[in-house]
Amino acid sequence: MTAARETVSGLGELNWERVAAAAAHDMARGMVSKFQPCLPEDAEDRLLAEKLLDLGGTLRFLGSVEVSGVRAAPRSMGIRLRDTRAAEAFVVELQAVAPRSGAATPQNEIQWVDTPAALRSVSEELQGEEAVGLDVETTLDFGTLCLVQIATRSRTYLIDPFAVGDLAPLGQVLGASRPQKVIHHASFERRVLAAVGIPLQGVLDTLEASRQLRGAEVLGGHSLAMVCERELGLSLDKEMQTSNWSQRPLGLEQLRYAALSAEILLKLQEHFKRAGIATFTLGPQSLLGH
Repeated sequence: MTAARETVSGLGELNWERVAAAAAHDMARGMVSKFQPCLPEDAEDRLLAEKLLDLGGTLRFLGSVEVSGVRAAPRSMGIRLRDTRAAEAFVVELQAVAPRSGAATPQNEIQWVDTPAALRSVSEELQGEEAVGLDVETTLDFGTLCLVQIATRSRTYLIDPFAVGDLAPLGQVLGASRPQKVIHHASFERRVLAAVGIPLQGVLDTLEASRQLRGAEVLGGHSLAMVCERELGLSLDKEMQTSNWSQRPLGLEQLRYAALSAEILLKLQEHFKRAGIATFTLGPQSLLGH
């Protein structure tokens, strides 16, 4: 039984994007795109994996596997959750890794959410918030949702969609007009969340707010890192953005980046509120001012 547990737990540490591409390599070459004959072999493997394999479903399944009543998917810090009914989010400690020199660091308490009960509890709490910062992390090749980060004024939740499985409670929060969701480049989050059946309403898009405040052609552009530096005087290290978010457990630097990328959005909201664009919201199709 111990060997079985170790085997299933070890699956969470694999690079599943590579596993999927390798599996696709052994499949019969079928035409799934008119551009397929023009692709190099590794790119064709990734294309076939995206079209023919369910990477997200596989990872969600692995997150729900139990061995003799013990869930095998490791938590963010390599700790297993033995009570799958637990409603408490796991507090993540980041003090073990010093921040990069000059880089902004998260100030909130960080909680890892990886059970349905914990997600329901967190979703109920979020419904009482006035505003939350929202970001997501995905796989680079397939755009599979790997992590949802939601920050309040004092706490940041890192939600593991593979372990939680059913995200319906979160959909009730994100699909409502309140709390306001503060997002940078919200069209990306809207597309990723729509793929898992979650609507997105009541959004303050800090990218559009920056354009309104500074003009579309401002020097340096409107990336999140540039907006944070220009408006807040804070340096946001984006190196972890392109790391492997499908792996479990996530690294401490990944956790730090994930938490900060949501928390810092509320600082931008306060800044833009002082500039008079607090109600600049993104509806389903277009940007609306109220």
